[in-house]
Amino acid sequence: MIMRYTWNEIKGPGGGSVFRAIGAVLDVTPLKEARERLEEGVKELRALYEMSAGMRAARGVKEVAAEALKAIKAAVGPDTGLFFLLRSDGRFELVGHVNDEADFSGHLDTVHRLGECLCGLSGMLKEPLFSLDITKDLRCTRDECKAIGLRSMAVLPLVFEDTLLGVINLGSFGQRDFETQAPFLMTLANEATIGLKNALLIDELIRHEQELEALVKIRTERLEEANRELEAFTYSVSHDLRAPLRAVEGLSRVLEEDYGEVLDQGGKDLLVEVGKNARRMKDLINDLLEFSRLGKKAVRCSEIDMEGLAREVFYELTTGEQRRGVEFVVEELPRARGDPALVRQVLHNLISNAIKFSSTREIARIRVGFVPGGRGEKVYYVRDNGIGFEMKHAPRLFGLFQRLHSVEEYEGTGVGLSIVERIVRRHGGRVWAEGSPGRGAVFYFALPGDHPEGDAEG
Repeated sequence: MIMRYTWNEIKGPGGGSVFRAIGAVLDVTPLKEARERLEEGVKELRALYEMSAGMRAARGVKEVAAEALKAIKAAVGPDTGLFFLLRSDGRFELVGHVNDEADFSGHLDTVHRLGECLCGLSGMLKEPLFSLDITKDLRCTRDECKAIGLRSMAVLPLVFEDTLLGVINLGSFGQRDFETQAPFLMTLANEATIGLKNALLIDELIRHEQELEALVKIRTERLEEANRELEAFTYSVSHDLRAPLRAVEGLSRVLEEDYGEVLDQGGKDLLVEVGKNARRMKDLINDLLEFSRLGKKAVRCSEIDMEGLAREVFYELTTGEQRRGVEFVVEELPRARGDPALVRQVLHNLISNAIKFSSTREIARIRVGFVPGGRGEKVYYVRDNGIGFEMKHAPRLFGLFQRLHSVEEYEGTGVGLSIVERIVRRHGGRVWAEGSPGRGAVFYFALPGDHPEGDAEG
């Protein structure tokens, strides 16, 4: 209240003076209260803003708890603050607290249960609870808070879509009515709930990601071990088969040389079949050995002249007479980076297949070319006008022993394209094919544009 006074001097008869005082009273209490409410509102808005910013920056449950309690401490000024997370077993775990003067060791054993004491009861009811004097409040059945000298308390449940996530406990050493700030406290609690839910979701996502990575690692290790065992088995079997195969070939020659005159035509035909199948078996063994060695051979990268290499391979595979029936074209090809011997094997197998499967054409047309690839890849291809294939069979082409035609139609062991796929994959690249029955096929292989020294498979 403000009082103002005005003094006036009045001259009376005989020269005497009379003083008159005029006073006015102005009550500014409503203005003061309005100003205080405005300041309190600004303080609350600032606290909400700071809590919201803290929630966005927080990583993990404990950071969320720390940011929430810091904002509440600044806005409301409780003497103590506890942040409890509800575990799956129905117990509360203390994940954050404020006020270094208080001893919270009694809360660290996480024995609070849902429905027990003021915190558990608030969580069970999913409603805020307040107590002016916890020493006389029958709802306060535990002694930890009483032991450190707390008098008044507020418990705010953290509820997200009707699911309880935890509670916030605010305490005062002197008597304090927290309920007068209930709306603002619950607004802060709701903001903390959103931050807590986001942190829990992130934690769950990280946990699933770690579990998935562990599972992938285990399966990768098992697959690598299975591949090593398969390679060792393939090499061993292929190597061990050579001796009896040589015996079959040798005995067949002896039989033909020493007893050929006494064999009838049927016997001679059988000997031819034995020799043919022995050679086929020899080719298969050699291919298996080559396939198994690929897993052990280091990839030694250098720059490769792909144009020159393609021409060299074609001339190695064909005779002068054969080349008269083949139209072979090599486009302008960029240089590649890879193991020269292994990339030569890739071109050898692909060009060999192109020659074989276009051999029924009057003029076989084979083209080695290049198309730009994405992600810095260099994509090379071998195209032919041969018999082609149906695209539904494309996934089978690069499988071991996978054949689309019988041996009687086209010679081969079914290993060549598997070797191509494995070599390219070891360089960190990929292979695929396109074709149409009677209209030829195109086999693509992509190599990294700037491959480092060493083995791409690690």
